[in-house]
Amino acid sequence: MSELLSLNNEREKVLKVLKENPKENGREINRLLLLIRNDYRTILIEHPTLSNTIKKDIDNILWKQCFYKQIEEYRKSIKKTLVVIETEDNLVLVDKAKEHISKLSNAFTKFLNDSTIFYQDLLLHLENNFKPIKPRHMKVDQYNLI
Repeated sequence: MSELLSLNNEREKVLKVLKENPKENGREINRLLLLIRNDYRTILIEHPTLSNTIKKDIDNILWKQCFYKQIEEYRKSIKKTLVVIETEDNLVLVDKAKEHISKLSNAFTKFLNDSTIFYQDLLLHLENNFKPIKPRHMKVDQYNLI
């Protein structure tokens, strides 16, 4: 697990530099985010108790690094493009901005759908790995659990 954490720390440093020029580095950014996301997923599934005892809360890092920051970037881009649509007098620029917002909205929707699927899958894995075992001799309603 510490190897994955170290590797992800290095990837996060590279990611920070790449995000300074997102248009040129978009593919590499996405590739690194996918690697980081999958490694944190592995840690959460294979080492769930350790992932909460180390200095960093892995599920929180996963959320912030791989999802929350991307959501904020989409929101900023959409907001910025909407300002152009609302304030620009040049119809050619407005049309380009409308086309851009359509692409952004589609990409954002796809990102949100993929994120939902990722978390559903993660939760299913965690749930399957850590289902409580009900003792056979005890009735469920014995402790008013129903």
